Formats: sequence, structure tokens, C-alpha cells
Amino acid sequence: MPVKKIVKKPEPLKKPDQKSVRVETGEVFIIQKNIPVSGVYRSLGPSIRYPFHEMLPGDSFEMKTNKNETRRVISRTSSACVSYCRRINNAAKFTVRRTSDETVRVWRLK
Repeated sequence: MPVKKIVKKPEPLKKPDQKSVRVETGEVFIIQKNIPVSGVYRSLGPSIRYPFHEMLPGDSFEMKTNKNETRRVISRTSSACVSYCRRINNAAKFTVRRTSDETVRVWRLK
């Protein structure tokens, strides 16, 4: 009679000093222990999340969103437009509109 080998499936790797936490917004964060603090990081300027500096009057760009996040994206993008106009280009003017349930578009007017 042949001998049957018992093969155990390997357990998924689990790091002992971490746990995952889900917050009210649905985002999942991994909390880790014993991670050394990295050196000081200083930005050379604001991070560029939107292409405002490349746009001319009449240009626009589109962003895909989740149906539940459309209002948040409109608010965040509108704030970024106002901030850009105040700090960098006072003559520029933008508008942000929802074009469908899952799409937001930004136009440069001036």
C-alpha cells in the first residue's frame, strides 16, 4: 500500500507587529509598530495634484469618481482651484461641474 503524504497549505504571512483598521469612511489603514522615524522631508513647493499650470482658457480635464465620492471630489477640486488662483495666478478662473454620476470636469475660463 502506498504511503500518502499529507501536505499542509502554507499559512499566509502575517507580520507580528501590525494590524489593520477600517475607519468610518471605509478606508483601511495598517498600523505598524517598531518602524523607525525617517529623516526630515521638506517639500520644495506644493504638490501638483491637478494640471492647472498647464491649462489655457477653454481647456478642461475630466476626473473619474465613485458615485458616493462625487461631492467630495467637487469640493476638494474647487478648493484647489481657489488656492491656485490666490497663490499662483490671480487672473485665472476655473469652474468645476459634475458631468455624470461618476465624472467631474474642470474648465479654465480665464
